[in-house]
Amino acid sequence: MIEWNDLQALEKLFKRHGDEIAAVIMEPTMVNDFGCPPEPGYLEGVRKLCTEYGVVLIFDEVLTGFRIDLEGTQGYFGVTPDMTTLAKALGGGFPVSAFAGKREIMDTLTRADAVVGGTYNGHPSSARWLLMGILGAPTWTCPGSARIRLICCARQRGLIDLRGCRDAPSGRLYIHSV
Repeated sequence: MIEWNDLQALEKLFKRHGDEIAAVIMEPTMVNDFGCPPEPGYLEGVRKLCTEYGVVLIFDEVLTGFRIDLEGTQGYFGVTPDMTTLAKALGGGFPVSAFAGKREIMDTLTRADAVVGGTYNGHPSSARWLLMGILGAPTWTCPGSARIRLICCARQRGLIDLRGCRDAPSGRLYIHSV
């Protein structure tokens, strides 16, 4: 484990152990401790390192999926992982989770190279609300989204400095539940 938002630390880890690392699993925007957006270039750098070393990049969008953007944080920042995990907002309060990824990874499921099971897989109520949420998505809004976007845009334009996010109250984000 290394500190999030520290590209140099990740690069150092990859140089030492890159051939031993199968995947990097991370929140693309840290939401624990009231949130911290990525440093400019951080997500792009992580993507580049993972591609260079053949490591699968997995974005944990359980908390950020559909809250920052309808395409998730990855859509908002324009960095595509190899896999994504989703939950919470996906079901609009109903128990549901999902994962998605590149065809070559997901095909392992269709070939039965890997087996996936879950308590709520295909649960009728959850599936119904999931589809309603997706079909109704263009009109769907979330109170936390505007503030998160404002802070991320201001940061990208150099209007605010969030280095050391944990110690900067102005850098804190609160993502409202939907």
